Amino acid sequence: MCGIVLLASMTTFVGVTSACADFFATFNRRLDYRFWVVVSTLLTTIVSTFGLDTLLRVTIPVLLLIYPTTVALVFLQFARRKMRNPRFTYGFTVAVLVVVSAFDTLNNTGLLSENVLALLHRMPLFKEGIGWLLPGLIAFIISFVAGNMRPAKPQPDAAA
Repeated sequence: MCGIVLLASMTTFVGVTSACADFFATFNRRLDYRFWVVVSTLLTTIVSTFGLDTLLRVTIPVLLLIYPTTVALVFLQFARRKMRNPRFTYGFTVAVLVVVSAFDTLNNTGLLSENVLALLHRMPLFKEGIGWLLPGLIAFIISFVAGNMRPAKPQPDAAA
């Protein structure tokens, strides 16, 4: 079992390191692929010395902030063809989700007062960790309807 975990971890490490090095090498021609492999390996090694508990304590609040917005952006992309003003719909929906996600993140880090926490626990699905779902859906519907009532801005011609 130990060998399987080791091989799975190594293949993941090599793949992520290679992808990161390739990505950063395309943006900076002076610093080549080998440089970015070394930098990525050193940073990964340094971060791994902090331990899993510290890593999770730092990353979970960030993921709680990013995850709802990412899910919404994927959903919005599927609905984009039906939107008359996608910029308005995207902006309003994402803004609402960032605010609600910020409260979820603050709740996870223990930085909310008892009064705010009591109010948030009245929200549907907040206790399950997806309290952002209903406000995000409501924000999408409101912004979709309001965006479709406004006249569409002419898009620049792609062929020109």
